[in-house]
Amino acid sequence: MKQKLINFLKKLCGLGKVQTPHKLYSKVTHETDKSFEESQPYVLFVENSTADVKTINLFGAIENIANLHPNGDYVGHGIAIKGASGVGVTYKDLLYESLLNPIKVSYTQIVCEKTQNNIKYKGLKEPIQCITRDAKGNKLSFFLLPQFKPNQVNEDIIICEIDFVINGFTKLIVNIPPYTSYRYFFYNINPLKTK
Repeated sequence: MKQKLINFLKKLCGLGKVQTPHKLYSKVTHETDKSFEESQPYVLFVENSTADVKTINLFGAIENIANLHPNGDYVGHGIAIKGASGVGVTYKDLLYESLLNPIKVSYTQIVCEKTQNNIKYKGLKEPIQCITRDAKGNKLSFFLLPQFKPNQVNEDIIICEIDFVINGFTKLIVNIPPYTSYRYFFYNINPLKTK
């Protein structure tokens, strides 16, 4: 009876050898955690507290890590860039992640959280320049073109559906309108597409 149960569990879980319930539980939760991890976005909060449009580089880890505030975020010249992926996650954490583990992005969502004089729509629709290179000297530059979805009611959210990789060399150049804050969500997988 015991052997039948073991064989049944092996077939059910696709295991080549018998594992203890603890190892079986670890395998199942790891696979579940991986898919959950892939759908979790990397999040950046960006705020311009000045009366001028500010052009900033959201990543560029190799250049930007040295310019960070001791708390791990960037604060200076009326601009604040903070990591917002979770509790205790700083901008510095996201930059190191891009250096050590390039971030594959297939879907970017931009949410305008605060603005003055209804200028958020202009800022949301502006192209985002992506400039990257590798250690061999190969360079690539292209634009992410944010778009509203057809029949979209909410005008403070815009998306870009394009695949790209953020590594230590990648710069995402954005213009932030005066007195405006945006939240950028970078997804590994497109939540609008189903498998």
